[in-house]
Amino acid sequence: MRLSWRDLGTARADKADGKRVEIVGFALPSQPRGAAEAFLLMAEPGCCVGCAPNNPSAVVEVFAERPLKTPTGALRVSGVWCVSAYTDGWRYQVREAEVARMVKRRTLMLRARSSVFRSRRWRRQRTVWRSIFTVTPAT
Repeated sequence: MRLSWRDLGTARADKADGKRVEIVGFALPSQPRGAAEAFLLMAEPGCCVGCAPNNPSAVVEVFAERPLKTPTGALRVSGVWCVSAYTDGWRYQVREAEVARMVKRRTLMLRARSSVFRSRRWRRQRTVWRSIFTVTPAT
């Protein structure tokens, strides 16, 4: 199940408690290392640990069994979604977290383009265009 940041604070996020989910966000580790076992995940990039939002529904705590690479860009995390009943601390957690592979927009565009160019319809259209726009030299 994929969750978006708009789902946080709604019944959809609460119903996902105990289920395996994916969410995309920006990692905010407590230490400036390349990997961490626990970090915060936010909807927007933060510059430092002090930039974490005060709203407990706007941040997801991420806990992994082994250190995960925390890149500076967006990160897709998958794991078991946990909703905390405690009012102090963060409301949402992802346990047994793993970094899911991100597909970049450029890769998607190249794949779509290559599949279009390999299609039969494209080849037929290309030969029609060539016949229309082929300039024959005047004799």
